[in-house]
Formats: sequence, structure tokens, C-alpha cells
Amino acid sequence: MLGPQAAIAAINAWQYSHDDEYQLQDGIAAALDAAGIPYTREHRLTTKDRVDFLAGNVGIEVKVAGDKLALARQLQR
Repeated sequence: MLGPQAAIAAINAWQYSHDDEYQLQDGIAAALDAAGIPYTREHRLTTKDRVDFLAGNVGIEVKVAGDKLALARQLQR
């Protein structure tokens, strides 16, 4: 099963150019693709909650701006 270290290494190895969160998500998808890491985008966790990427058992949430407290609450859900 994919561990978080593989996803982190793939994401860190990529160079990103983005103007918004959606372009950054496309870059992360390209990084995961290049590393051969399978994933799903906009993966539903519950009827109300989703994560931007799910790669194996690793959830990846992408943020370029916003409140850290709001992000922490989202991750706790």
C-alpha cells in the first residue's frame, strides 16, 4: 500500500507554476502521474466531505490561501 512518503517525494520532486488552486491541483496530478502513483481526484469521504486527492490511503488537500484554523477543522472531519 502507498505510504505518505512516496506521495510527498513525488509532490516535492515536481516544479509548479500556478495562478490558482485548480492549476496547482493539475500540477500535483501531473507529479503523481509521473511517479506512477494511482489516485482519485475529489474523492468523497462522506456525503459532505471530500479530499482533493486520495492516493492509496493518503489524502491530499490542496490550499493556496486561507485560514489555517479552517484547514485544521476540515482535516479533522
